[in-house]
Amino acid sequence: MRNKHHQFKTEKNRVIGLYDVYDYNTHDWNCIIPPFYNGEEIKVIGERAFDSYYYLKSIVLSDSIIDIEEEAFYLCEELESIKFGSNLKHIGDYAFMCCSSLKSITLPDSLESIGDEAFNNCSALSSVTLGKNISSIGLNAFARCSKLKNISVSGENKYFSSRDGILYNKEGTEIVIYPPGRKGSKFIIPDGVTSIGKGCFSTNEYLRQVIVPNSVSRIGESAFSDCNINSITLPDNLEVIEKDTFLYCFELKSIRIPKTVKEIKDEALSQTGLEHIKLPQSLLSLGYNALARTPISSITLPASLRSIGGGAFSFCGNLKSIEVSKDTEHFVSIDGVLFDKTGEKLLCYPSGRDGKEYKVMEGIEEIGDGAFQGSKLERIILPSSLKRIG
Repeated sequence: MRNKHHQFKTEKNRVIGLYDVYDYNTHDWNCIIPPFYNGEEIKVIGERAFDSYYYLKSIVLSDSIIDIEEEAFYLCEELESIKFGSNLKHIGDYAFMCCSSLKSITLPDSLESIGDEAFNNCSALSSVTLGKNISSIGLNAFARCSKLKNISVSGENKYFSSRDGILYNKEGTEIVIYPPGRKGSKFIIPDGVTSIGKGCFSTNEYLRQVIVPNSVSRIGESAFSDCNINSITLPDNLEVIEKDTFLYCFELKSIRIPKTVKEIKDEALSQTGLEHIKLPQSLLSLGYNALARTPISSITLPASLRSIGGGAFSFCGNLKSIEVSKDTEHFVSIDGVLFDKTGEKLLCYPSGRDGKEYKVMEGIEEIGDGAFQGSKLERIILPSSLKRIG
């Protein structure tokens, strides 16, 4: 059987693309993927099979299809509707990313998993209904869906529930997705919630304040990334601020980090509006670019801190000096420049420090990753003792 408008490229039960398109200039492509093509049963829409088919208007998938691989319909900007088959089990990473005309989707009961950013930046998407068997939703699956105000779930689903259009796990102990198009400047997370999911509030442009109860002990990576919150108080029993948690929160001016936090991971507070921050005495580790590109003007490292990732304070243009607690066993600040305790490794030169020339003192054997990144320096004089530059 041949599709009326398309000749498919196939390979081992997979559609991997098109050979040609009938009447290309009509700008009105409506595509039906049949259960069989050239004698093969079609079970998979392959990786990037329809990537950037700009004039594809609608897709009907046969019941034989069980998997849509990553980027299968990426950047199909005119795609308005898709009918999924009744046996589909998996939608891959970025599968429908940037399908900016897609308005609503009803996912079949057979579907078990949705990959990372599968529907990211589907800016017209206003309605999503999840079936009864879906158990896994990837990071930022619906990020930047700026019209998505509510997510519905089958009442038979054993893993997720929808409460006032917000997606929770079935027990209500984890808030999974706060729809990015949901309006309102303030949201109070209900008491009893213990976890905030990965990318939960990411890209919501309306929120200014989120009240987090002390019942929360875990906040997933990217949970608040790229949203407009301006202040937040983290719960008292939180131990880790995960990767990218507040990345691109340019309006975030105030944050209270509790004394229980032991680790701030890579880029967790990078590119925020923070001008001041107090690191707790419990902190053991500060990740790569953890506070990079922020307007902080001062920082004191607590005595508890044992490791600092490369570029932790890079491009902090207001930061002229890095200070350390007098009781620290791992770092030393010499004239505001950060070194390890041995004095053999230069870790960070403050980006806001005045002066166009800096002479690295003799005895330094290593310059750490990103140590001078974003500085105002025009000339660095290196010592003869230097063995490694990160």
